[in-house]
Amino acid sequence: MNTINKFFFLLIIVSGFFITSCVDNDFDEPENTLVIDDADVMPIGDLLALLTSNSGVVLDEGAIGAEVKYIKGTVTADDASGNFFKTVTFQDETAALSIAADRNELNAEFPTGNSIYIKLNGLTLGYDANLPRLGYIIEDDRLQRIPDLLVNDFMIAGGVGEVILPTVVTISEISQNSNDYFNKLVSIEQAEFTLGFVGQPYADADNPDGPESTNAMIEDCDDNEIIVRNSGFSDFAREIMPSGSGKITGIISVFNDDLQMFIRDLNDIDFMELRCDGSGGQATNELEIASIKSRFYDLGADKAESGFISGTVISDRTTDQLNSQNIFFQNGEHGILVRFSSDHTFSLGDELKITVSGQEVSEFKGLLQVTNVPLFNAEKTGNGDLPAAKEITIDEILLDNNRYESTRVLIKDAELSGGSTFGVGNITVDDGTETINIFTFDYASYANDPVPSGTVNVTAIVSQFDDTPQLMINSGSDVSGGTIDPGGNGSDGQVNQTFEGFTDFDPVAIGGWLSVATKGDRQWYTRSFDDNGFVECEAFMDNNAETEAWLVTPTIDTGDKSIFSFETAIAFWQHQGLSVWISQDFSNLSEANWVSLDEAALANNNNENYDWVMSGDIDLTDYLSGKVRVGFMYEGTAASNTTKVRIDNIVLK
Repeated sequence: MNTINKFFFLLIIVSGFFITSCVDNDFDEPENTLVIDDADVMPIGDLLALLTSNSGVVLDEGAIGAEVKYIKGTVTADDASGNFFKTVTFQDETAALSIAADRNELNAEFPTGNSIYIKLNGLTLGYDANLPRLGYIIEDDRLQRIPDLLVNDFMIAGGVGEVILPTVVTISEISQNSNDYFNKLVSIEQAEFTLGFVGQPYADADNPDGPESTNAMIEDCDDNEIIVRNSGFSDFAREIMPSGSGKITGIISVFNDDLQMFIRDLNDIDFMELRCDGSGGQATNELEIASIKSRFYDLGADKAESGFISGTVISDRTTDQLNSQNIFFQNGEHGILVRFSSDHTFSLGDELKITVSGQEVSEFKGLLQVTNVPLFNAEKTGNGDLPAAKEITIDEILLDNNRYESTRVLIKDAELSGGSTFGVGNITVDDGTETINIFTFDYASYANDPVPSGTVNVTAIVSQFDDTPQLMINSGSDVSGGTIDPGGNGSDGQVNQTFEGFTDFDPVAIGGWLSVATKGDRQWYTRSFDDNGFVECEAFMDNNAETEAWLVTPTIDTGDKSIFSFETAIAFWQHQGLSVWISQDFSNLSEANWVSLDEAALANNNNENYDWVMSGDIDLTDYLSGKVRVGFMYEGTAASNTTKVRIDNIVLK
């Protein structure tokens, strides 16, 4: 037999600090080399075979012989999460076992996944409340832990252990053959917490008399049950037991006559499927949305109580204005944003019942939300009328935005400003008491709807971003009254631009124009030099690897005017980052078909820094005709393609 394969070598190096007025680093390190012969390592299964009585076995010469004997296994659970107390479990291909040692943070020396050697001579193999375990001695009919000072005499850390995959088993199999699974890493599939524990903390960490453990119960689809024991000292004690079904992994144990399972941390719980009855584990008690909000704002509660909320969806998923996982949800005078864990199909006006037991309650950019809600926690109960929009002034919203957020409101007799279409980003609403913005993404289905002038009424959902209150509408028809400019957003007065009178380095925000960062977050911004205004874009010193930014004109009716021109300039040439395009079917950037305006002359590496170059007169009808939009696209990379590009004097004639 090859000697290298036959022996396991472990070198323990003892080092320290020697502090004096003169430090001599040339000292001899003491040799302390432990050699374990494979012949001295016995399988765990053979060791357990010695345990033939309830009194335990002292591992002395009479039990295992005069020679030093060891067992070796891979650690399957340690005390890192606090759910195992001064205990390490391990197993080999024959069986599993655990060892009790009077030392905290055993995981620092014997972490899960590493191998461990146990010197058996001088230990006792016995039962701890009917669980087979290695310990020091039996005293007062209890197996005692290995004293801290002796731990490293018996427990020896190895390197990375063998891969131990959990044994997939049923609750019924565990019950019928429990001795085969004690201390073993197993997985139970199609398991779920019984409804009495859904939405409750894993354990009582905040008990005034000290943290208390909880015997939670899981069941399978045949109603077989087993205890899941959760320590009040575990780092997940305050987390909430989920409502769904799925796989649970852990160590099988026993306490007297009660079979139980210990999870190592919350990664051992994967309950994201429907429950056995096809539900998401809906709770039976209804919570008020107002209660969830007050518990968060007044008490700092970041988890919902056990129960469900009911109400009506007041946001329209078909307009692309809201994230596809989100809904604004209202009941009575109170509302909240619900964020599901996946895309939903709920429509404006749907009535829902949503189980929120233990779900995270938090703010995103200042907006309160119940988040990461499994989609199966929501049940459609009907389709009804939207809650009546509360007539309110902007001043009232700003004074108590948390009260009105995520609800429908009606602002009367207001005027709008800031752009000719809703897709410019923010349209300012002024009702004479204060001002607030309507926010619209440029890709929303109504982004190109014209903004009416004059006196209007606005029906909207109250939201906020970065703690700044704002409004969101479901469509352009949520703004009623006023008049629409018959010239629409295609008048040449809006297309023609000299970019004068804007603040340097502000993102372009001009009525009818669209400025969007499609890669990274750089946008076209306004600049001026020597009393001349222009727009500019570059990738130099960008925080993002790639930059792609679009500047799109308002709609142009080529049946009226079609000759288009502009000027460009470059600086610090590295690449040609500008291209110019025309689209006849523009509704949003992601869906538009673009044709390149190839004849446009653009500033390039043959031009001096900041010299203006005329594009020449471009007849747009040579490319497309009808109602079109022209787009200027800048592309660059922060690493090398960083050319600065400027545009000015855009003319339609």
